[in-house]
Amino acid sequence: MVNRRTMKTIVASFLAVFLLTALFFSIFPHLFQFEATRQEFGLCAHVQNGDLDNEMKQSLFLETGARWVRTDWTWNETRNWELISWAHNSSIKVLGILDHQTMNFSQNFTLTDWVNEVNKTVGRYPKIDAWEIWNEPNIPPYFGFMNGEPLNYTQMLSNANQIIKKETNSSVIFGGVSTSSSNWEEWLRKCYALGAANFCDYQGLHTYKDDSNDNIRDVIRAREITGKQIWVTEIGCPSWPPWLSPFYTEEGQAYYLKENFKKLNNIRDICRLIFWYEFIDSRPMDSSSDKENYFGLIRADMTKKPSFYVFLSFTSPYDQFFLIISVFLLTLATILIILIKLLRKHQIW
Repeated sequence: MVNRRTMKTIVASFLAVFLLTALFFSIFPHLFQFEATRQEFGLCAHVQNGDLDNEMKQSLFLETGARWVRTDWTWNETRNWELISWAHNSSIKVLGILDHQTMNFSQNFTLTDWVNEVNKTVGRYPKIDAWEIWNEPNIPPYFGFMNGEPLNYTQMLSNANQIIKKETNSSVIFGGVSTSSSNWEEWLRKCYALGAANFCDYQGLHTYKDDSNDNIRDVIRAREITGKQIWVTEIGCPSWPPWLSPFYTEEGQAYYLKENFKKLNNIRDICRLIFWYEFIDSRPMDSSSDKENYFGLIRADMTKKPSFYVFLSFTSPYDQFFLIISVFLLTLATILIILIKLLRKHQIW
């Protein structure tokens, strides 16, 4: 016979296993998402300026856990092939931007010039994972045929898409629209009225607003206007100088990243890919008052900012998963061993 005390222990063990399992899944549901529903993360890098030109920088990039690198595509053949080789060997995907740098900063290029340059570039680099068509086409500075008009941009997008789809399997991204412009929604709506939906796979968006809720609203509005999956191809916050904004400190930057990524994760059904701007600072701390130099996760001296570790917490869920699941399974195994011993002792099993 099993006495009352033993029966209570057995029932309590079963209940403990059930409750522990339920608690684990409720606290860490994101660890059990299928890979197809996970958000992906990338970093913007100025490859042409040497952001990835040595092993230390490349190693730091890989350490972030980012799966994508985004960069302007220039005429610098050496940098381009070095990037492609490194990315391929490191399983990093590349988002190349076809923009004014591709056109060698020409102030008077025509649509024909654009078509010729895109044809040449895409043909030379057919294995780029995705091409973004221009950078912030709705705000200055403008160059040549890219004069900021929705019609001109849509024509450039259409021609680029036709070339890319004919020559490669690369995705086409509607160039990251800047939400800093007060009329960005109207501008985007005009492009889609001209047929832009037929010429791109994803909609790019750049949002840098101080309030993370405003950034989320921008992503949702872009989705409503375009009907496309949104790629946030730029979001970021500088860590200097602090007198311009209370956010512009290393701690403020880390907080900004955490709040925005956490809320973007809640809408991952419409925003699957996020690029932090950017990988590395271009100037040493305190050497400049220009905030543009300090958006990096890495300081110019190759040391890591607090934001680096926050970024890593989003890009490496599997590391967290294995730690947590190990503790969970150890606890579960201990309970089951006790339970089996009790069952055998009383000849129930």
